[in-house]
Amino acid sequence: MNPDTLKSLSTQSSLSTQSILIIVLAVIATVVVVLYAIYFVIFIKVRRSVNKNYKFREKYNVLSAKNYNLTIQRLAKLANDQTGLKHVVQYVNKFNNYYREQINSVYEPINELCNFDYHFDFKCVKQATKQINLYLDKIEMLDRSFTQIKGDISGYKNHSSELIVSFKELFDNLIKFLEKYILPTFDNEELLRMVNSFSSCLFHLEESATKLLNNRLIAIIEHWLKNLPALIKMAKTYFVLNKLRVRLKYFIEDIYYSFGLLVQDPNFTEEKKQKINTIIKYTNKDLQTVHRLLMQRNFKQAQMLLADKFNLIEPLKTELELETKSKNTIAVIYQAFKYW
Repeated sequence: MNPDTLKSLSTQSSLSTQSILIIVLAVIATVVVVLYAIYFVIFIKVRRSVNKNYKFREKYNVLSAKNYNLTIQRLAKLANDQTGLKHVVQYVNKFNNYYREQINSVYEPINELCNFDYHFDFKCVKQATKQINLYLDKIEMLDRSFTQIKGDISGYKNHSSELIVSFKELFDNLIKFLEKYILPTFDNEELLRMVNSFSSCLFHLEESATKLLNNRLIAIIEHWLKNLPALIKMAKTYFVLNKLRVRLKYFIEDIYYSFGLLVQDPNFTEEKKQKINTIIKYTNKDLQTVHRLLMQRNFKQAQMLLADKFNLIEPLKTELELETKSKNTIAVIYQAFKYW
């Protein structure tokens, strides 16, 4: 065998060995990649399972921490004053017991998922996850329904509180108005009785709202809506008529002042003096009558009497003021001529 043939065979043998090595390495690499891919898929599934379990536990802890015993205690206190709430307390007790049963039933499957062996049983994990989701959805639905009930109660309380605050502000403003303008002058028993009655109503209104005494609350509100406008109207009438009474007193004082200036005039007749004195005398008596009528809440007669007095006093006041101004003007002109 010549040297060239040996060299050729040696070269072919070397290439064949290299090819085999390359194929073997390729197969090994493929197997490694496949195994790594399988491991990666398993790792992702296990990781997802662990993450779900963490979320389940987190949601479970939140739902498990909720307890309606405080609500039951509050309702029980209210039920002592309102027998109609006893069945509500019984219902909430049953609801709370059922809620705790559902919470306890979901704990076991969540706890099972903590076992590492279960993470590689994908079928078992899938079924357990589905079961846990159903349990948690049911528990969340129960919690939402009770939250809605509490929201309705809170909304009712908030609305009634706003109503009470509105009534209280209105009543406080009315009391301030009465104390400033009416009660110092017309401190009669009937008016005080009405004020005390509304103060008592305000106390019972707050008590009824706190204890959820709906029928009583509605009755008090209807009583207020029926009678409060009458008190407001009375206060307004007192204020208007009393202002007219005070205004008439000021008119009398102005007439007194003008009369005191004019009475010194020799041309001011005795007949006119007597007339003015008579008007002033009877007007003062009528002012006392007006006060008495207002104390008796006889507003119609008081208004009529005031109207008659103004029809008599206003023209007289205007006349005397005009005469006083004329006299002063003449006196000034006279002094000016006398100076020159």
